[in-house]
Amino acid sequence: MAKAVKDVQLQDAVLWLDVAESKYWSGDQTANRSTFTGLLAAYKATGLTIGITTAQSVWEEIFGADYTAASDLPLMFGRADGVASLDGFTPFAGWTTPAAASRRSGRAFSKPTKTSSRTLTPCAPAWS
Repeated sequence: MAKAVKDVQLQDAVLWLDVAESKYWSGDQTANRSTFTGLLAAYKATGLTIGITTAQSVWEEIFGADYTAASDLPLMFGRADGVASLDGFTPFAGWTTPAAASRRSGRAFSKPTKTSSRTLTPCAPAWS
């Protein structure tokens, strides 16, 4: 999949990996970490810009609070309160500052709020 995305030549796009809904992951955090580490390595090898979309509670349930393997990547953190704002962000998993915030509308994320001087452009938005 990463090769197919790269072949489309999305040079300035951010490929957001959505880590959500623990029901799609194993109940074993060690296995989840191994799977995710392999996934990150494969995508990073393509040279694409990768970002993570998740919420702290989801991340910690799937991987554990001490898993920081993606902390070098931009974070778009999910807010369930309907507010697309960086206010109230609590550092987790090695992220000290998010790149963007999104608000949930039902189960889908709404469009992200631009929150830095760098424009964050999802490559395949599935937002409502």
